[in-house]
Amino acid sequence: MKKVRVPSGEGELLVLGGLLEAAGIRYFVQNENVASLYPGLQGDSLWGKAIWVSDEDEGRAKDVIRDYLEKVGDEPEDAAG
Repeated sequence: MKKVRVPSGEGELLVLGGLLEAAGIRYFVQNENVASLYPGLQGDSLWGKAIWVSDEDEGRAKDVIRDYLEKVGDEPEDAAG
């Protein structure tokens, strides 16, 4: 598994997830539900989410993400975020 993006927020996570699914790329969101374990401690800064894909899909996933970010005028960042 390879980390391909630390999304800037929930909206970006939802969009990228949809784009990856549409491209047939399976992904995993690290820390997707961890904040629900600690209801008083909300926020992505504490429970940063990251998108991971299989080693085989890393290149395609990065292409999908890069294409999206270029269209919205954002710069692709390092996976480590």
